[in-house]
Amino acid sequence: MKTFLTNLRWGDWAFSKYFGLNWYWYLVILGLFLIFYRVYSQKKLLNKFIKTSLTGYSKIKLYFKTVLLILSLIFLGLAALAPQLAEPGKLVQQRGRDVLIALDVSRSMLVQDLSLNRLELAKIKIKKLVQLLAADRVGLILFSGTAFVQCPLTKDRAALQMFLDDVDVETISAGGTALGSAITTALQMSEHSATEIAQTKLLVIFTDGEDFSADLHTVEQQALAQHLDIFTVGVASLDGGPIPTYDLQGQQVGHQLDQSGKVVISKLNEQVLADLAQACHGLYTRVSEQNDSDLQKIKLAIEKYERQSFGVKQEQRKELYPYLAGASLVCLLLEWLI
Repeated sequence: MKTFLTNLRWGDWAFSKYFGLNWYWYLVILGLFLIFYRVYSQKKLLNKFIKTSLTGYSKIKLYFKTVLLILSLIFLGLAALAPQLAEPGKLVQQRGRDVLIALDVSRSMLVQDLSLNRLELAKIKIKKLVQLLAADRVGLILFSGTAFVQCPLTKDRAALQMFLDDVDVETISAGGTALGSAITTALQMSEHSATEIAQTKLLVIFTDGEDFSADLHTVEQQALAQHLDIFTVGVASLDGGPIPTYDLQGQQVGHQLDQSGKVVISKLNEQVLADLAQACHGLYTRVSEQNDSDLQKIKLAIEKYERQSFGVKQEQRKELYPYLAGASLVCLLLEWLI
């Protein structure tokens, strides 16, 4: 028993990790309250019928059904914690690639010249790309005039998607776009990552290509020197569209105007993105609305890179939640049959 408890772990997708331990206990308490309320109601009803000489019902059966319900709740609660059993002596070397994804959050990404506005379509594409790269660690960078790390390198896909879902209109920066800031941040992340022994690191940029970097060429040279290969995805149309403006409540109030009072039209700048990808040993692709051929190109290109060791070892773990969920179901079935 002591060995079992020593090797017990909790999964990364556990209910308590995503929604908080307090919510977990609130639901457990609520479940117990509903069970005891049901027992009280049935007992009250049973006592009423006993007075009229009801046969075929017993208090023992009622108590047994209650025990089964409580056990079912306990098993289900433990399953929600995603218990895992570490297998001693079975250590595996983690291998994969570090893929950083940079998402443009400048105001021009709100243009709706595609089926969705550029930002929403880019978020959908990033989520799909993350799933395609299931064996790799992925990090998320948001950038406009400056850049910051939204999600550090992780293998937890659900966590990254939660960070991505937090990106909305309120995240949009009022400044312009500087591709150099995204690349610089990616270089800084690579320097501090656990894959320092890796020879090549990867950056995928989702943007409309509008760039106001003053030193993009210099940053390109730094990326080459530090073996950062860059892939670019153009998220816009060649015809473009007007840039919407919003009030403090998030309601659209008009479109962005230039100094002469004319509506600003934002278009896809393919040349900048193609040149950047070519200079940094990557590839450029325009976003596809009909299918995921754009993501497949990137996936196939990334898979050509040799996987590097993450430099850490991870225990092999056996998931226990299916057994607990099964035990909970058996208890419910027995309670229903009795």
